[in-house]
Amino acid sequence: MTGEILGFLQKNVVEYREHVSFRALSTVKIGGCVDVVAYPDNVEKLEALICYVRNNKIRYKILGRASNVLPRDENFHGVVIKTDRMNSLMRDKNTLIVDAGISIPRLSRVAYSFGLSGLEELSGIPGSLGGAIAGNAGAYGREIGQLVRSAALFDLDTGKFLELSKEEMQFGYRDSILKHKDLIFVSAKLDLKNSNKDIIRFAMRCFSEQRRSSQPINQPSLGSVFKRPREDLPSWRLIDGAGMRGFRIGDAMVSEKHAGFIVNVGTATAGEYISLVQIIQEKVYEKYGIKLEREFEII
Repeated sequence: MTGEILGFLQKNVVEYREHVSFRALSTVKIGGCVDVVAYPDNVEKLEALICYVRNNKIRYKILGRASNVLPRDENFHGVVIKTDRMNSLMRDKNTLIVDAGISIPRLSRVAYSFGLSGLEELSGIPGSLGGAIAGNAGAYGREIGQLVRSAALFDLDTGKFLELSKEEMQFGYRDSILKHKDLIFVSAKLDLKNSNKDIIRFAMRCFSEQRRSSQPINQPSLGSVFKRPREDLPSWRLIDGAGMRGFRIGDAMVSEKHAGFIVNVGTATAGEYISLVQIIQEKVYEKYGIKLEREFEII
């Protein structure tokens, strides 16, 4: 498999790396080794690569910044397709047309430079637009789906591109159509509002300071581990109430700073992380009768 895929990548001028540790790719610094990581830098290369691996029955996974996925400890024998290099952005008045691979912090800074408001609450989310759209990422009352006018997608079933409206994207709490159908997010049109740059900068600074003071942003993690069981009931409150703050299995630990985060305090394994997740779920259910649902994906 490796020789064939490398030949394809070289022929199609797609940058790649071999034998890459998931610890170098994931924000939680966990996981085994990947045979090949490919970095297509435009839609045409992405489409060709997806078609190739599917036609040749090669295992693959498409990732942005891997901020909300937990890689397993076992090696990944296949191709990880990273969209980091697909990060172009165009402006059409108050609308930004943005590729999947752009990071949310960079997108927020660019919007600020144009005097466009709407992304301030989301500006500290460490992931890419692709992951944010798929999971309708949110923070401080704002969700990315609220800003979407439409999204360009690649349909794996038909091999064709399509454009879906905000309504057709079926955004919900940490959910979208991308979690239920074989669709690959390519780009989105985001509708923002004109505002004073000083006001935007002040809001971004306030949200950044709030995030730094309340979350373990300097430790490897996957962000918030569990969904809110109710709008008025954050998962961290239940975890804290169940006495799990600071609880640790190996090097996977419930953050002392924010009980909604599990941090890697050394060389944690996926097995330790998953075991800790399960114990938290059990303890919370025992005390409150509530089943916590995890936000992250295991790959």
